[in-house]
Amino acid sequence: MADAALPVLSSITPEDPPTWKATSIVLLARKQKVHRKVTIVFPKNYVAKCMAGIKIYRKSLPSDHHAGRMGVSISKMGTFAEEDLKAMLMWHDEYPKLVAVHDLAEWIRVSKFTRISLPSPLNNCTTVDLKACAARLESISVAKLVSTRFGQVQVHEIAFFRRSEWLDDSCFKIVMSHLIDQDQDKSGRSRIGGVNPLYARVHDESMKQQVIANSPCQTTNRIVLIPMYLESHWAGAVLDYEKRKATMFDPAQTMTNYKEISKILDKYFGGYTETLIRFINAPHDKKI
Repeated sequence: MADAALPVLSSITPEDPPTWKATSIVLLARKQKVHRKVTIVFPKNYVAKCMAGIKIYRKSLPSDHHAGRMGVSISKMGTFAEEDLKAMLMWHDEYPKLVAVHDLAEWIRVSKFTRISLPSPLNNCTTVDLKACAARLESISVAKLVSTRFGQVQVHEIAFFRRSEWLDDSCFKIVMSHLIDQDQDKSGRSRIGGVNPLYARVHDESMKQQVIANSPCQTTNRIVLIPMYLESHWAGAVLDYEKRKATMFDPAQTMTNYKEISKILDKYFGGYTETLIRFINAPHDKKI
């Protein structure tokens, strides 16, 4: 859980990398003095180089039995066991995830989404208890896998959905899957469809078309959500079949981008939009 682990990992102090000349790969003697309760961490590249050196040294020995415990001896700093180096690598992998999730929770607490104009139930973010949402997020393991209609996503991956971070496919997968679940008919089938965000990052045209075809969306849906990737950022369109309109969204709100969105709609989603009038959301609906 991010709220419990973050204080512990935050207490670790990053250190500058020692020179490789001052570093020696060593076979630890039974009573050799090594650092205990290590509270520092070296840069990831340096630690990875140490681990690679240990691996090569171990292979040069007759057997694992002869290898025993290994580590690195650093001039003027002492000796660090291999298990501590492994822990440093884990710190580099896990600490940024925890920081990101914590920052996401803080961003949620201070955010206001009432300015977003979307049809119900997509606009339920304007009334949700954001503080409770943030607390719930902090209580979940960052390694937890969340199942979506577009595949599994790890919790820490949704941390990109904050501030000025770059959104990725996983953010769209989990958010769109949640939105699709908001409106179901009496048979439990959703009336909201969505195109798998993966299509936008696939370069092979046949694969792109296949991803779109296998997405949980059809023209009989009330609403269809279409994410789009425009060179360096995400944009998208919401197709509303009840109001017969297609609303295009772009963070930069430039006419060049809206025209690019329109081209993508024509190229890949012509069958979905041929009966709809297109609008841009900048900041209010404007016919295009």
